[in-house]
Amino acid sequence: MARKTTKKKTAKKSKAAKSDARTMKEWFELGGRLTSAVVVLCVVVGWIFLRQPLSEAVAHERAVETPVGVDLLFDTTLPKTNPSDTPADDLLLIVVKQHLVDRLGEIVTNNPLDHRSLEAAHERLLDSGWFEEVTSIRRLPAQDGIARIKVEGIQRVYAAIVIESEPQGGTATLISTDAHALEVPRGADVALNELLQIQNPTFGPPEKNGQITRREEWLGGDVQDAIELFVFLSALPEFRSIIGIDLSNYDSQGLRLITDRQGILVWGRGIGENAPGETSDQQKLNNFQLVLNPNSRLDEPDLVINIKGERVTKNKMMRR
Repeated sequence: MARKTTKKKTAKKSKAAKSDARTMKEWFELGGRLTSAVVVLCVVVGWIFLRQPLSEAVAHERAVETPVGVDLLFDTTLPKTNPSDTPADDLLLIVVKQHLVDRLGEIVTNNPLDHRSLEAAHERLLDSGWFEEVTSIRRLPAQDGIARIKVEGIQRVYAAIVIESEPQGGTATLISTDAHALEVPRGADVALNELLQIQNPTFGPPEKNGQITRREEWLGGDVQDAIELFVFLSALPEFRSIIGIDLSNYDSQGLRLITDRQGILVWGRGIGENAPGETSDQQKLNNFQLVLNPNSRLDEPDLVINIKGERVTKNKMMRR
């Protein structure tokens, strides 16, 4: 009996050991399958999130240093004052367009997978000030083996040169009709000499980290008033005698028009903002035409003519 009992116990232990071994094996197999599944999942997730950055990085590394053709939709004609006028090219705008095309050609690579350089080109155009908005930058089919891009946007129009006072640095900045500073390439300085001037503004151009930012409007409001007055008078033939606006006495006298004879016409506050003692904008306009009538001009060097009241009055400037 003792032998039979011993044999039964041995058999039970053997079966239990085999069962434990199978259980361990199954656990190991399950663990291996789970590990494989986790690895595959990580690879898939990594591919989803890292595919684009990796593709762009490879595009940058593989980009060949070959030129990229840039089709920039940028109007280089002067604004027409009359619908019957024939569009005429503007030398300044021609130089600016070529400058922007060259800069974009340096930024954009010829690799179709490289989206980062297109984004950089988008930001570069906005930084120039010449575009209120860049609506599209896209790649075109290559032509004669050269990669090409097309750029479209809402272009700004230049209005005048803002010349700061000597204490401010005496710098000259090209400004748009909506009072944003505009980038001017080297070689275009000569063309600026013929533009209307806005002299001695209260503030300089907006800055960020010590550099002019062309994405923000000029501060102060006086420069905006000057631009608005230019637009208000621009259709009149007498306006051809105006070379700029002086803002040095803006708080006390408002806008002071400078004539090509170096005379001063005191206009007063901005359009629609007449101060006490000032007449209407229409009466100021009549006074302006009276003073600058080609057949009987009243302006002279160093002569200040007040046209902001009902009657025109004259005073000699005191020489310093």
